Amino acid sequence: MLTVLIGILGGFVVGPTSVGSGSVIIALLLLVYPTLRPNHLIGTAMVQAIPLVGAATVGHLLFGEVQFALTGSVLVGGIPGVLVGSALSARIPATVIQPAVTALLSAVAVSLIQPAAAAHARGGHRRSERIPPAYRAARGPAHIRTPARRPHPGRRFSP
Repeated sequence: MLTVLIGILGGFVVGPTSVGSGSVIIALLLLVYPTLRPNHLIGTAMVQAIPLVGAATVGHLLFGEVQFALTGSVLVGGIPGVLVGSALSARIPATVIQPAVTALLSAVAVSLIQPAAAAHARGGHRRSERIPPAYRAARGPAHIRTPARRPHPGRRFSP
């Protein structure tokens, strides 16, 4: 049942953020299954990510939130990188993989939290100031645009 809850949390997080299919799931599985070898943990997280990310992809396609040129460029480098990385992970000892995964997840966490906290401390009110730069870059310029606000039907003046 605990593993199902991990899946629910991962699915909830991956839809709106694209974070979770790997990083959140790996971290949570490691807490629940500490004796699982890192390469098995990574392999398990990758296999479950296929349907999870596939479902999130369909949602983003339906809402027109995909930049195909950027996607193609990332795939040109990403697919060979995944193949080489997968082959290496089978040969690299767990004592090397686990600290590397921990360092990577920690760096991602800091990069997402630190800019948001700095904008909040500055009193940043613009939406683009509250979104970490790494996330803005990954989502592209369309993510920064906000739709025009319509006044609430019951209000006389719009904010």
